[in-house]
Amino acid sequence: LPSQVSDAYEKILSRSKDQSWTRIILQIILAATRPLTLDEANVALALAIRKNEPESHSKLKLELWLGKNFKSTVMNLCGLFVSVYDSKLSFIHQTAREFLTDSEPEGTWKGSFNMAQSHHPLLQSCIFYLSFPDIDVFHPPFDLIDDIDGRIKSYGSTEYPFLVYAAKNWPLHFVSQNAADANAFRIQARTLCSATGHQRDVWAPYYFEEYPNSTFDDWKVWPDLTLASYLGLYEAVEDILSKEKPNVNLATEIGRTPLASAITQGHESVVKLLLDNGANMKEQENDGRPPLSLAVWIGQEAVVEVLLKEGANIDAQDRYGWTALSLAARSGQEAAVELLLNNGADIEAKDRFGMTPLSLAACSGQEAVVKLLLKKGADIEAQDFEGQTPLSLAAGYGKWANLWTMLRGFVAIVKLLLEEGAAMETQDHSGQTPLSLATEKGHTAIIELLLNKGKESKLSLSQSISA
Repeated sequence: LPSQVSDAYEKILSRSKDQSWTRIILQIILAATRPLTLDEANVALALAIRKNEPESHSKLKLELWLGKNFKSTVMNLCGLFVSVYDSKLSFIHQTAREFLTDSEPEGTWKGSFNMAQSHHPLLQSCIFYLSFPDIDVFHPPFDLIDDIDGRIKSYGSTEYPFLVYAAKNWPLHFVSQNAADANAFRIQARTLCSATGHQRDVWAPYYFEEYPNSTFDDWKVWPDLTLASYLGLYEAVEDILSKEKPNVNLATEIGRTPLASAITQGHESVVKLLLDNGANMKEQENDGRPPLSLAVWIGQEAVVEVLLKEGANIDAQDRYGWTALSLAARSGQEAAVELLLNNGADIEAKDRFGMTPLSLAACSGQEAVVKLLLKKGADIEAQDFEGQTPLSLAAGYGKWANLWTMLRGFVAIVKLLLEEGAAMETQDHSGQTPLSLATEKGHTAIIELLLNKGKESKLSLSQSISA
């Protein structure tokens, strides 16, 4: 930052008459996932400065600043370092955030804030708030599920101004703080995951309301260990495993295990903890997808590395016969493909349709993966159970002719396969060649490529005969 900006910020904050409170409100603004409303910030600060939690929500309300008094309090603490616009609290400028977290500390304020430490006060506010026994549980009628977002936010903001924010964000603040700070709230985090207590019913509807078609109601039947694993709450998972000795492989009705829950959210430390405590890497969800394949499909590369180090079966297949490499290839995950190949994945593994990873990449428009697989020695003429090669699949895939082929990269893939020597005359079991398939679909750009390649081949053959 320019020195004059830093000097100005230092002077503003140094005018505070209670620097400890100033530091806490700045930490709250730093760590918040969005600008808090004045009502939300009022509650957050009141709870963050406490040494212990209030007995009830009704008693907390007696401790809050009244109306405009809170805005005045914030401005007295922070001055022009913060601003209030549309009743929301934020820094005056992005440079204010940079000033607090600067890598070169100077003076009292510059560079004196650590993001991990800044999550702790806001987590305390969230935990205390969600632990109140007198917060009513909101149960939306499921026949009005489409309108749930608006109704939940309206209910939360009027009756309990900090509830929606606390419910949606406490897990993130928990996992984002320092390990030492996390220990301070490990018991409360475990309690919030309990299926038998009041607290889960308070926060979970708000946390899961963004996923009404999949997990909105599922959380009600999730075992405590599954929910804690899904949220990545390492300390809570550790306590459940060590103190309660649950079935670490217990699955929900849809086959969701604690391990699968941690994998889908990319919580590698929790994945490792579960494996160390007996989680089964052969356990499959109802779709038949093994943990390694699930991690690849979701795109959790760090988790893939953990599973490979722990000895996961690299060529295990799901119900479609897809291996982890198959899934990585068809979804275009170049780094995952390389990682799996370097760890011994079968480059020619066929699914239940006879398609290899190269075939899947070719028919999915994944040019970079096609190039990588060819470089690694994949069979360019491998045929599926219909007799189609990667070239046939790329040439005849899709139904929107040229726009589709250009957007999805099929033209580039056909060109690449031809350059690598793919046979153009190979017929599938219906007698179709790559050219006839492209003609059938109206892929003129691909037709032109194939015809030009055919002319080159004939010219080359003619020249060789003449010689």
